Amino acid sequence: MSAAQTKPSIGRLVEALKDTRARTLELVGDLNDEQSLGPRLQIVNPLRWEIGHVAWFQEFWVLQHFGRQPPILEHGDQLYDSAHVAHDTRWDLPLPGIKETLAYMRQILERVMEQTSRERHVLRDAAGYHEDYFLYLVLFHEQMHDEAITYTRQTLSYCPPAIDIANMQVDDVALVERVQPVERNPALTQTGDYLTSDAEIPGGRFMLGSSSGEGFVFDNEQRAHEVEIAPFASRKLP
Repeated sequence: MSAAQTKPSIGRLVEALKDTRARTLELVGDLNDEQSLGPRLQIVNPLRWEIGHVAWFQEFWVLQHFGRQPPILEHGDQLYDSAHVAHDTRWDLPLPGIKETLAYMRQILERVMEQTSRERHVLRDAAGYHEDYFLYLVLFHEQMHDEAITYTRQTLSYCPPAIDIANMQVDDVALVERVQPVERNPALTQTGDYLTSDAEIPGGRFMLGSSSGEGFVFDNEQRAHEVEIAPFASRKLP
């Protein structure tokens, strides 16, 4: 298969990466150096470390691992590799300032766009994974961290960020074939104390995880297996 035949898929993934990065920048663009570090808490990361980690993860897997490019940020592994940098030490690291971190993020995304635009035959890494696997990997990884950035801002009582929802793209959602439309629940139109009561979850048995034939899945989502959940209740609103 030629590179040209794979371009539409790769192109859409790159556009999804750009859209997701725009959302990430909206979530942190108003923070100064002090706010981007924040207090040391067990339940959050320093936001400046978090966005640096997002860029490093993209560099590590797409540029270094798949593209075989040399590292851009010296000592990046010592700063941002979450598998080896203990959570409690992340506030004490010699992290670049917020402006330098944002510049690093921009540089990595530009390099990824440049790498994916080159005309070449379809490549695989040593384990047999195509380029699109690693683009999916870093895309979903950044989106998960956007969720973490959102609840971190809430935890630290920061003001809500300015989000340009009207111009958000949904190509990244369309790429995930597993996402199915959900029918509207008529109960959600009820009034009174409906939303202030508990949601009763009946429990039951269901399949947890994904099989390798479902397209992209994280390695810790594989080996789908059946689990049983006891009935429980959850508040509908915080």
